[in-house]
Amino acid sequence: MKSILTLLKGFVIGVAKIIPGISGSVLALSLGVYERVLNIAGNIREIRMRDIIYLFWLMIGILLGITLFAGIVKFFLNKHYLTTMALFIGMIAGGIPSLVLKTKFNFQNIGLFIIAFAIIILIEALGSGYGNIDVNGQLYFNMGITEAFTTLIPGISGTAIFMAFGWYETLLDLFTGIGLIKTRFSYLLLFVLGFAIVGFIIMKIINYFLNNHTSATYSVILGFMMGSLFLICKDIICLKISVFNGILGVILFIVGLSMNKIIKYS
Repeated sequence: MKSILTLLKGFVIGVAKIIPGISGSVLALSLGVYERVLNIAGNIREIRMRDIIYLFWLMIGILLGITLFAGIVKFFLNKHYLTTMALFIGMIAGGIPSLVLKTKFNFQNIGLFIIAFAIIILIEALGSGYGNIDVNGQLYFNMGITEAFTTLIPGISGTAIFMAFGWYETLLDLFTGIGLIKTRFSYLLLFVLGFAIVGFIIMKIINYFLNNHTSATYSVILGFMMGSLFLICKDIICLKISVFNGILGVILFIVGLSMNKIIKYS
């Protein structure tokens, strides 16, 4: 039963990773996955079999979410953007209270929160990248490094960054069945290598700060998280919303909140 729940958490995180504006690590944080993975990485010499099994099912879920839902997510975002985003906003918002409880709102932490919030706004201001992209091994290695940063630093949307660099379609192609067939194995290996090297370093750094500067670190994470939610909500507010879609969006937001609690605490 635990393996199925871990698989489900990974699946939800994988789906979230390919939605523009949503950070997979924020959802991982909301679902109680993020800190456990960091703890495992920070004590790699003491890793137990149950930790290996946990990571295995989590990664399988993430890969399934990305590979099976890349096309489906694109369809729902194009046809039902508001309701799709409302569901995920609810799932992310469900994790905010637990983060607030871990943060002491003193002068320093409030300053860190504001800085982190501003960083997310500045990243969004990069805009979308266009033009011809030279597809080669260096590109995939760089994509792996970028994926590590955006996966492991909560609040930073990997999709938004890839869009800004003009890499989003290339990334989607890499993780769909057709893309895996077309892509050279060496390119896929370079992507994984870039992710693994930088990801390990980032996990060590974040784990250190969580253990030694807990409250300050959670203030930064909360700033990233709230900045990400602000940008998503800003885009939705600018839309022309019908009464039906508005009501459905509210319902799905509540469903998202409920799903967060059910998946996190089961």
